[in-house]
Parts: sequence; structure tokens; C-alpha cells
Amino acid sequence: MKRTLSLLLCAIMLLSCFAIGASAEENAIFNETGFPIFKEMQTVTVMFPRQPQHPTDFSDMWWVKVAREKFNINFEFILVEAVGWEEKKNLAFASDDLPDVFFHGITSNDENNYGPAGLLVNMAPYIEKYAPNIQNLLSQYDDVKKTFYFPDGSCYCLPTFNSSERDMVVNRTYINRAWCEKLGVKMPENLDEFYNYLVAVRDGDPNGNGQQDEIPFSGLASTTARAQASSGVGAQTGKQIILEACGLVDPYHDVIDGKYVYVPIHENYRYYLEYMNKLWEEKLLDPDYFTQTLAEMQAKYSENRIGASGSEVDVPTVSAAAGRDYHDYTGIRPLTSAVNDVPQVAAAFHYNRAWGTLAITHKCKCPEALVRFLDYCYTEEGSVMNRVGPEYGAWDGEGGYERATMEDGTPYFIPHYDGFTSYYEFRMTQSPMNVPYNSDTTLTNYTVNGDPLNMYISTCMYESGRLDARRFPFPNVALSQEEQDILLGFLDINSYADTMEAQFITGETELNDQTWNDYVNTIKNMGIDELAAVQQAAYDRWTSIK
Repeated sequence: MKRTLSLLLCAIMLLSCFAIGASAEENAIFNETGFPIFKEMQTVTVMFPRQPQHPTDFSDMWWVKVAREKFNINFEFILVEAVGWEEKKNLAFASDDLPDVFFHGITSNDENNYGPAGLLVNMAPYIEKYAPNIQNLLSQYDDVKKTFYFPDGSCYCLPTFNSSERDMVVNRTYINRAWCEKLGVKMPENLDEFYNYLVAVRDGDPNGNGQQDEIPFSGLASTTARAQASSGVGAQTGKQIILEACGLVDPYHDVIDGKYVYVPIHENYRYYLEYMNKLWEEKLLDPDYFTQTLAEMQAKYSENRIGASGSEVDVPTVSAAAGRDYHDYTGIRPLTSAVNDVPQVAAAFHYNRAWGTLAITHKCKCPEALVRFLDYCYTEEGSVMNRVGPEYGAWDGEGGYERATMEDGTPYFIPHYDGFTSYYEFRMTQSPMNVPYNSDTTLTNYTVNGDPLNMYISTCMYESGRLDARRFPFPNVALSQEEQDILLGFLDINSYADTMEAQFITGETELNDQTWNDYVNTIKNMGIDELAAVQQAAYDRWTSIK
């Protein structure tokens, strides 16, 4: 199989040399500026992961019709059910049965494996020539360029840009402000004060039902439960509040003073374990912390039983749905601790793979045109088209967003979605949705400002002070196949660290100097030094990209 794939890749690279020579002639089919992008209608094939809310055929979708009219591009979608996406995508690459372009579902491993091999087009020269919006965004957000450009200057994929202020922190946090006031406890600023709040919740019956059923602190520890709550690696968990207070902004991989750190063996991680064990022993941590699902945790919030947590649950929304005042909750400030006196939280990078990633394959006859299309996707007009859907009354169907203005002059969109349970559900019938766009504060204001609840979620973020305490965790770095193979060792190491974390927190294994040293030495014997060296080298390459 590997021999066949190698021969195939060699043939592809040889053909690409001839394609470069022919590109000048092919350029005659597209306009370098203005619209339409193609001079005459061209069909472009797209392999795409279909979600259950999507229609089974995209050909009559509003978004597809606009693309035909505005760009002279007939996007022909090859739909793959999302649950089988990875298998079908990998088979397409292995057999070279590829579409012209992907809009979504391209991972960093795909870039690393198929970009340099010639299966994906290097978009960098086309971006430099035809994409001023992309160039501008890359100059503003160098973390995106460092992540999606290779050290040799090539670029095989670009994501959704995300610069919306309220999204610039990985972990949103919530604390019951009404309970603080009722119990006479100050809003905590460090782990000692947070502990005092949790004790007061446990002993004070703040929900007023005469039962000791309050859960002071909750979260999701299991990998499965975290995956339900977030597309991230695991930073969006309740425990991250405590880790950040200890000076660690990711559960596994961090960068401190330019050096890669494997978090589960850092000395401050031991302090985190001791603190969590204290919460467990004193019944301040949810007894279901290691086993509960997202739905079970949401139910506890609906019953008004939880005092504080991370961002697994959109707490104000759950409170509103339960008929309670969502203003009872607000964001937890960045906490400090005995081992860290600097407020710090995990900063979100200025991209989001989960919302759209565009990559052009070597099958595409005119990659320049697709780069021009991508450049349009990042404009305000293109972003609204991709993510918000049609304007109410401005198309041949029902529903859509209506432009409105608040008393202070701030614009926002009023959604119309009769016949659908939500505007999101409506949009999924009229747009692929998961197509790269620019999620900036302007677009967020359009979609949020008309919704008091959503506006309050933003307020919680701004008033928490978390935006001012951001620092980046370890980034998504480009890796060679050899490096990827070496880093598979993290699967066993992370699994062991997770198991021991649970044992230390619950007291199944007593945490003392001997058990801690045994635990650290076990991880070192599993090869953490070699893995850390690979991560450091990849990080150094990442920082070198200009």
C-alpha cells in the first residue's frame, strides 16, 4: 500500500510541474479582480461532511445559487455523512479520488501529510498575488500565519479567522453571584477565597430548598464528556480554573518562557492535585465529576444546584431555559494561588478549524480562482453570506436576517425562521455553514446584539477580566510524518496521567513525595523527554515563521 501511494505521489508531483507551465493559459478563464471570478460558468467539486440538519442535496441551496450568480462557480457537493467523514476522506486521499476543493474537515495532519506530497495546492503564491484580504488578516494575526504556513513559506490550508473579543479566551467560567451575595462571601480572586466560597455553598443552603443538595464545584473530567462540550483538546473544563490559578493554561501542553512543558509532571500540577483532592475529601467537588455526561451536568444546573464551573455548560442559557434569572451567574475572575501570583488564562488562537477549513487539491484546474473565492469569504459580505444566511425579503424564500439598529446606533440582525426550531436550523438548510469566514467583533455584534441573553454572555466575559489575563498555550504546530509517529507516544502517557490524576484526586493513591516521584519517573520512563524534544523543535520552527 505504501509503495503504491509513493509511486502515485511521484506521478502527481511530476504532473504538477507540467501544470505550472500551463497555468498562464488556464488563467485566461478567470478574472484577476472584480466579479464574477470565472469569465464563464465553471463546475467545482467539493467533498463535504454533511450534518443531520443539512439537506440531502445542496444544488438548490440559497448559498449555492448565490455562488453561481456572483462568481460563475457551480459548486457541486459530494456529500459524506459527518459520522463517516474521516474514513471517506482518508480513502479519497489514498486513492487520489479527490474533489477540487475542501471547505471543511481538513486537519493539521492532513496538511502535514498531503501538502508537501503534492496532493494539496500550495496557496501561498496565489495569496500573495490575488488575495489582499487574506494578506491583511495574516499580517494582523501572526499566530494564524505561524500555524498554517510552513517554514519553507508554503500554505496548504486556511481556516476561519476568529477575532471576536468574547471568543478570545478558551475557557469561559461561571459563578453564582446571587449565592455569593446571599452567603455574604466576596467574589473570589484566589484559590483560598474560592475554597471559602465553596464551603459556604456546601453549608449554607443557598438555593433555599431546605436540603443540602448543592454542588459547590462541578465539571467534566472524562475525555468523552469533554468532547461533547467542546471541539477543543480539553482545556474547556472545570478543572482549568484551578490549573490556571496554578500558572498552567492547558491540561497537557504548555509553553512557559519559550520552553515546552508537559503539564502533568510540572511541580505546580502537584499543587493542583493537592487542591482538587482537598475539594474531593471535603465534598466540595461534584461526586460525579469523573463519570457524569454533559447532559447530566446540565440537568444539575437546571435544578439550581451548582455553585461554579468551567465552560462545559452555557450556564446563563440553561438558567433562562429553566425559568430563572440568568443574571444570577457571572464570570469567575482569573484566580491566583500560593504557587502563582500572576492572573493568567488560556488565550484562544485567532482561528477556528471547527467552523471551516479550505484546502485546494491538485485536481483543481484553476486554484487562483479558488483563492480569490476564499479571499471573498473573509470580507464582511462574504462572512455574512457563509455564516448568517440570506437577508429577509431579499431572496426568493422565507426567513432570513433583518437589519435593525439599537437606540445607541449599534446595528444588529433580527432572525426570522418560521417553521424551524432555531435560526441555526434554518441557516443549515440554506448554507453549508462550515465554510471559512472572518468571525470578528462586527459579525458577532450583528448576531448577538439583538439577543439580551447572548449580550449578557458577552458581558460576563468582559467583566470577568479574563481578556486581560490571556497567554497562549502550546500552539498547533506543523509536524513531519516521523514526528507524528513519535508523538503517538502521548496516547499512552496521557492515558496514564489521566488515570493517576483520578487516583490522586480521589485519594485512591495517596499523594506524597514518594508517590509523586514514582509517578513522574514512570512518565519519564515512558519517553516523555523524547516527545518533549520533538514538541520543542516544532515550536521553535513555529516561532521562526514570519
